[in-house]
Amino acid sequence: MLTSRAPRQMRADQRGFSLIELMISALVGLMLLAAVGNLVVNSSATHRELAAMSRQAENGRFAMQLLNDEIHHAGFYGEMFDLAATPAGLPDPCLTIPAALRASLPLPIQGYNASAASPIACLSSLDHVDGTDILVLRRASTAVTPMNQLTANAVYVQTTSNTFTVASGPEADPANPAIFTLTKKGGGTNWADVRQYRVDIYYVSPCQTPTVTTCDASADGGNPIPTLKRLVLTGDPNLQAEPLVVGIENLQIEYGVDATGDGVPDNYVAAPADTTAWSNVVSVQLYMLARTVEPIAGYTDTKTYNLGAAGAVTPGGTGIKRHLFSTVARAINPATRRE
Repeated sequence: MLTSRAPRQMRADQRGFSLIELMISALVGLMLLAAVGNLVVNSSATHRELAAMSRQAENGRFAMQLLNDEIHHAGFYGEMFDLAATPAGLPDPCLTIPAALRASLPLPIQGYNASAASPIACLSSLDHVDGTDILVLRRASTAVTPMNQLTANAVYVQTTSNTFTVASGPEADPANPAIFTLTKKGGGTNWADVRQYRVDIYYVSPCQTPTVTTCDASADGGNPIPTLKRLVLTGDPNLQAEPLVVGIENLQIEYGVDATGDGVPDNYVAAPADTTAWSNVVSVQLYMLARTVEPIAGYTDTKTYNLGAAGAVTPGGTGIKRHLFSTVARAINPATRRE
């Protein structure tokens, strides 16, 4: 009897889940899976947003530091203290011949205020964001170029304490130069330092990489990103465009003019009135608006940004976050010559 009853008792103890229990278990599992999936999606979206904002902040800070450093160096020409006479008219920053560069040397800082189209011939209006300022900086390289390493078409400046030479290299005989003949104290063959002449034109472009030569709707893979760029004087001898920082969509500038000759700005203006006022610029107030490169889902920019004398702007846009950067950069070389 005991032997015949054992199998039936075991079969009764091994009974499985009912259909209702299975359905409830499946429902609970799906709810947990949905909750975990939603958490992963939200976490990924948050990570993308933080990454986009971090890149925006990094780009904005880098662009401001870059311009700040370049303004500090504006007007550096080596050992020269006494500048040439201020030109009667505002120089054309697109001219690359030594004579034009020599005449523009007394104006290390020059600019163009919120132009609706590009005001200079070497910058296409299609490569310039309407209503943004253009900054021109002139200086010599901080590195000395040896006399036997001067390159063709490149422009160099050689200076002493009271005179200078601006010309293109190279020298036929570096040991006995015929072009850069200025000497340091003591004369002889103790030649004064020769440095490459730099002209940098900073501006905001509608895109980072143009389709061919200008920005259009197909630039940057069909999603044009406003970019801080500069035109650079090279030995080409034309000015060459260099993209610097992506996500910079507005640049407004005010110039600190020293009217009393003490190296301290007496007032800030959007554009000095004449070349005399330009030669008195000793500091620069920068306003820069940086935006995210990658769109942020669900965000709409409704903020208003104050760009100094240029006024306030409300750019708007879906998926775009912005941050306004502002700083005052001192033009150390022009300012200290006055102190």
